Amino acid sequence: MGNRIASPPRTKSIFHLDKNGLSEEEILFLLEHTKFSREQILEFYSNFLRDCPHGFLTKRQFLRIFKTIFQNEHMCEKSEKFCEYIFRAIDRNSKNFIEFSDFITYFYITSFGSQSEKIELAFKIFDLNKDNVIERSEFRRVFEALLELTCDQNAKRQNVRQFEQQLDVLIKRLDKNGNRIIEFDEFLNGCLEDDYIADLLVNKMFNC
Repeated sequence: MGNRIASPPRTKSIFHLDKNGLSEEEILFLLEHTKFSREQILEFYSNFLRDCPHGFLTKRQFLRIFKTIFQNEHMCEKSEKFCEYIFRAIDRNSKNFIEFSDFITYFYITSFGSQSEKIELAFKIFDLNKDNVIERSEFRRVFEALLELTCDQNAKRQNVRQFEQQLDVLIKRLDKNGNRIIEFDEFLNGCLEDDYIADLLVNKMFNC
């Protein structure tokens, strides 16, 4: 089994959002896990509560925000499935909503994070059932949604056989121990060492 993705140990959520402001504990948590300043965190929190007065972001709200990235209706429609996979990854505790801490950490990684941080986030997006490995079925679903969202028109017209061949090549290059699942260390090393894999699975994901 591959390395588990590190996450801050918490027996319960420390982020009980309300209009009274963030606690010092919450601010210190975000200072540690992002490079945002205290002032930036407080401003983000204020804006978050303005848009999400209940203190959390629903899937519908997240989809609406995600779709604002795209300038035309066709691309907005294509983004919905991929957006669902991103939402699952950010919703670490499977509560069907996103807390401020998780949302701001996601925003930080996608906008300012290191390549390793982006690879770790990409792994979480591919790992749909959150068991810390990527099975072929998970890889196929996410990769297909990613291609649909990011590829040019010629690439989109590739037939099913060509898609399956590309899928097999990627999985083979990642699955170094041949156990038919992709573990985190395999995914991390594959993306760091192979520019082709990194471009398809990470760079396109965060520059779509």
